[in-house]
Amino acid sequence: MDLKANTAVDVLIGPFVDSTDGNTTEDALTISQADVKLSKNGQSLAQKNDATACAFDDDGYYNCELDATDLNTEGSLALIVHESGALPVRHEYNVLSEAAWDSMYAAKDDGFMDVNIKTIGRADTQETEATNLEAAAAAYSATRGLSGTALPAFAADAGGGLPISIAGSLDLDAMDANVTTLLGRISATLFNGITSLRQWLGCLAHNNADNATALSEINASGSGGGGYDQSAHSQEAIGDNVSNIPTESVIADSVWDEAQSGHTTAGTFGKYLDTEVSGVGGGSAASIADAVWDEALSGHTGAGSAGKSLADTEADATLIVADTDELQTDWTNAGRLDTLLDACKTIADDWTNGGRLDLILDAIKVISDDWTNGGRLDLILDIIAADTTTDIPTLIAALKDFDPAADTVAHVTLCDTITTYTGNTKQTADNDTRLTAIQAITDAMGATAAANFALALGASGVVTGAAVTGTLSTTVMTTDLSETTDDHYIGRIIVWTSGDLAGQATDITDYSGTNGTCTFTAVTEAPSNTDAFIIV
Repeated sequence: MDLKANTAVDVLIGPFVDSTDGNTTEDALTISQADVKLSKNGQSLAQKNDATACAFDDDGYYNCELDATDLNTEGSLALIVHESGALPVRHEYNVLSEAAWDSMYAAKDDGFMDVNIKTIGRADTQETEATNLEAAAAAYSATRGLSGTALPAFAADAGGGLPISIAGSLDLDAMDANVTTLLGRISATLFNGITSLRQWLGCLAHNNADNATALSEINASGSGGGGYDQSAHSQEAIGDNVSNIPTESVIADSVWDEAQSGHTTAGTFGKYLDTEVSGVGGGSAASIADAVWDEALSGHTGAGSAGKSLADTEADATLIVADTDELQTDWTNAGRLDTLLDACKTIADDWTNGGRLDLILDAIKVISDDWTNGGRLDLILDIIAADTTTDIPTLIAALKDFDPAADTVAHVTLCDTITTYTGNTKQTADNDTRLTAIQAITDAMGATAAANFALALGASGVVTGAAVTGTLSTTVMTTDLSETTDDHYIGRIIVWTSGDLAGQATDITDYSGTNGTCTFTAVTEAPSNTDAFIIV
């Protein structure tokens, strides 16, 4: 809203509404002089100068009086009121100079706005009379031809009254003469005997003689003369011969097939090749190969080199030899896998199910599904060891030394003990069935010396365990294994005996003794917590 400077005025401010619901109008506020704050052109707020309190009008609006002092500064004016219980109210005004406000808002019978015009030729006064502008325009028209009369006709030099140049004149006659001379010279030289620009362009662009004169001019003797031939040099001819440009391979063949003898001038690449390459003494393929293989490996083990790969292979081979030496010392048949497998096959030939471990484990699983602890032998043996005086390691040691010709197996006692602890309570009918199945297995296993050897081999080397909460994926499994030595089980086979992976087997590629974590070649799915396995 525009206000007139230095002039008292009443303004309507609001609406004032309840600060709680933001809707109900506040119609009984007391808005004093001190409650109305003004800011002129963004300066600090101060109470208004007019002492009159604001009076209620209607619907939360109040009448506020401002005096000439409140409006003594042209520019922006902010009015702010914040009464207790009501939301704050802010209004923005634009204070215009008195002349500007009168020109815009004062009633004019003729409908025109006042315009002040600075007196032409004077800088000390301002005039508003229209006659001054009319007199100035008339004077300008009389001397510059701007009052509707035609411009003076063209005349030489400055006599026609046209604006003159900085040099003092604008000689159009001389300019016209110079242009005429230039055009005459162009016709006499560049276009001698040629009637159009088309003839020049045709001669340069097309592979045919458009104009003999143009061709003659292009090949004229003297400066710029030459042997221009349309059939070879025109744009059309060049385009037609693009397909004849030799390919990269043709150029390369030509370079390599070029005789060296003609390119041995000092400073040329041919000279460099002649000096640096041709003079290098050679050797036979055999002597070069001998030198390569006899070269010390220590000087060629940089990252990414073949020497580095050979050095790494040598280090790995040393570790493998060390490990296999240990196996040869500790294992039957000097750790030779072929002889061990042959022995296992001999044993398996006499076993039920052809010695196939998956079928044997399936049979055991059918029995163990009804057992407490899921039929896990390690848990059952732990209970037996804790609750009886049975010494399991002693029994296993005795089993390893078992002689079928002289010794007998008291399987009934052992199975009776197992029956007690698989259910923790003897259940005659069910346990008799289990006992019969176990007895049949132990009878078959103890039937031959080869079977006893197999049992002894399993007792001395098979490790049992189960998956535990941690990392469980298709390649990594946290276990309850107690072995603390890193890499202890690398190379051995892990076989799951329960869970979704039951019957699957894979090789162990890494082992962490810190938390019993096994890393292995990927299987079809991740094991779950408590899934049982054996390591063979």
